[in-house]
Amino acid sequence: MKMRKEPSLKRNTNPTKMERYSNSGQMRKPIRDKEVYQTKQWRTLRKEVMTRWTACVWCGQGGAEICDHIIPVQVDPSKKWDIRNLQPMHRHCHQEKTNTIDAPSSQPLNYRHDLAHTADRRPQAMKDWAEDMYQHSIYGAMDRGEDDEPVTFC
Repeated sequence: MKMRKEPSLKRNTNPTKMERYSNSGQMRKPIRDKEVYQTKQWRTLRKEVMTRWTACVWCGQGGAEICDHIIPVQVDPSKKWDIRNLQPMHRHCHQEKTNTIDAPSSQPLNYRHDLAHTADRRPQAMKDWAEDMYQHSIYGAMDRGEDDEPVTFC
């Protein structure tokens, strides 16, 4: 007869969605860098950019698949929801940018600040559109110190 292993009584330490909220009114845990891409807010923001702009800003060809953070989330987390910090790219173009500017040797601390100006290859029309979208979002209203409810991306 085969012996069955006793179930472990060790509690799972990974927090579930319900555990992130408490009844005591505490704030939700901050979203880690990689978790940004799993949120509804990110999917909505990405869709906004990718449906309006389909050409890769790196090579100029159509069919962009990636919505790239111009300044990576690891370098400046405050720009993770900023539509002015997003641009459409092909996967291979995004990899080239990542290898040369964002994180050479896969280390965010190696971000090439001296090459940061070359990371933003958006045409002026895209920059103007993103600025307009930002100004009409909740984030632009917060920058202006407004209390009324502007249009939000989510």
